[in-house]
Amino acid sequence: MSNSVGVDVIITSLDTLREALSDLKLAREDLRELECQGQKTRVDFTIRTEQGERIGVRQNREGVEFVLQKDTQTAREALNRIRQSYARLKVLDEVKRMGYQQVKEEKLSDGSVRLVVQRWR
Repeated sequence: MSNSVGVDVIITSLDTLREALSDLKLAREDLRELECQGQKTRVDFTIRTEQGERIGVRQNREGVEFVLQKDTQTAREALNRIRQSYARLKVLDEVKRMGYQQVKEEKLSDGSVRLVVQRWR
């Protein structure tokens, strides 16, 4: 039997976020301030995208919040890739914890990822 699920991503683990950034080969910088629309914003660290744009990361009680230095299409696309990579890693951790193992991973033409897992009883 197979199931498909959609996932809302709330990033709560900085370690998994760092792993997702590494998988995407995005540079993590130790900048503590990010200038956005003429105002300086405190962040825990920044991410530099392939296009050289910066995304600020700061942790709060609900999870991780992202701050875009400039709200551009490429920055939003990078943020979506980060969320997708994070969600993929969290799902794989959770299914492994539940006794499943990954069988197959496939990137679909619409940009989504299809994971196939199985568990023998």
